[in-house]
Amino acid sequence: MLGDYLSESQADTLVQQLQQDTPINRSHGSKPAQVTPYEFSKDKPKSGQTSGLHPLERLHQTMLPEVRTALFELTRQRPTVTLETLPPTIFTDCKTAWSEPCFLYHLRMDPLGVPMVVALEGALASGLVDLIFGGDGAPLKRGKRKTFSQSEAQVGGKFMERLFAVVQASWLELMPMNLTRQRMETQPQFANFLPDTTVMSGFRFSVAMGDGHAGVALWFPDHELQSLTHTLFPAARAGAESKDGVWGHQIRRKLEGAQVELSAEFAEFQLSIAELISLQRGDIIPIGKPKDITAKVGDRAVFSCGFGVSQGRHAIRIEQKLMDFSSLSDLQGTDNSNNQQLSGDQNG
Repeated sequence: MLGDYLSESQADTLVQQLQQDTPINRSHGSKPAQVTPYEFSKDKPKSGQTSGLHPLERLHQTMLPEVRTALFELTRQRPTVTLETLPPTIFTDCKTAWSEPCFLYHLRMDPLGVPMVVALEGALASGLVDLIFGGDGAPLKRGKRKTFSQSEAQVGGKFMERLFAVVQASWLELMPMNLTRQRMETQPQFANFLPDTTVMSGFRFSVAMGDGHAGVALWFPDHELQSLTHTLFPAARAGAESKDGVWGHQIRRKLEGAQVELSAEFAEFQLSIAELISLQRGDIIPIGKPKDITAKVGDRAVFSCGFGVSQGRHAIRIEQKLMDFSSLSDLQGTDNSNNQQLSGDQNG
């Protein structure tokens, strides 16, 4: 076991020190490492660690490459983008924290009916314009203002359109979902989308802009977000599955769309090398009507088939499954093998 982590010389040195009762942490005169007790009631997750909403946090992590791509397509530059988990905050405090002006969208996630608020910070909109014109993305220093410039409004709108497409496509990994726009505001004090006392949680894509950061945040009512976590990720609620198992059903959905080649041999011949060499163009090798045909995926036999004709073409009819599909639970409901026909050219 030590060989998995230490070299042979390091392992020998460790054993010798243990046999001699030599303190291991005192090389070069250094003091023994201090042990800090861990108190579960006091220690909290640090910034950047996975929170209790980890399944949806991982979902938003998958959006990061697409958000970077959207920024590159818009600005032809590659700013650094990171994901932050936003702590629970009441809606009125969210509005107070949003600087003026900013893009605020009130959306509904159908068919879930869950509200979502997306906030594009004004500093990000002006920073994107600066990147487009060759700057470092640092937002322009201006006095307090209430509106966006025409360039900021156009660039911010285009970025939001792309972001909505990214969010919708990412949620398709879990279930079909459409974003329905309810309202849009640029003045936070008028964004009366939800009651002021509504507790909000969410995630923020932070973009490096000049010497600072600006971002776009996706906010959800906290109780709705917790409900989504429990509904879409039962393993996160029960704690019965590993973190990799949470995404197992998504892997199966991805595999459903994978393309595989189904091949069927109608006849097999044994020829000597002399007979093979003597074959000429136009020679006919007579074959009889095959009785049993085995359909394969690669080298794996999957179906026993019969021979026939469908719509004037040679075809095979699936008669029996030769492979156990019980482990592919998502595919069992689509088994129509007794009546399914696969048409194709005859293979000699």
